[in-house]
Amino acid sequence: MQLDHHATVHIPDGFIDGKTTVTTAVLAVAGVGLALRHVRRTLPARHIPMLGLSATFLFAAQMLNFPVVAGTSGHLIGGVLVAAVLGPSAAVVVVTTVLIVQCFLFQDGKSERQWGRI
Repeated sequence: MQLDHHATVHIPDGFIDGKTTVTTAVLAVAGVGLALRHVRRTLPARHIPMLGLSATFLFAAQMLNFPVVAGTSGHLIGGVLVAAVLGPSAAVVVVTTVLIVQCFLFQDGKSERQWGRI
């Protein structure tokens, strides 16, 4: 069964305008920076391996996609589980890492082509 690639991404092309993309990108970078700083200062060294294990679990759980509506898709979200176990700042770091790996290594969600559209 061949799937249409455009039907398998979360948001269709042109769905979000440039201003919204830039604004949310700036907010995301600031939020990830704050989360990294908080994790470095507060997460005990014995919990660092849990970041990797959580990222592995989250990556596998997010591979299960399902159609939602109007060409968009959804998937399981394990970020809340990571936040419950390691805290919200660690969850931000884990989810960000998983998304970067999915984007650039596995080209999930059309990959770096989206970065050039800003």
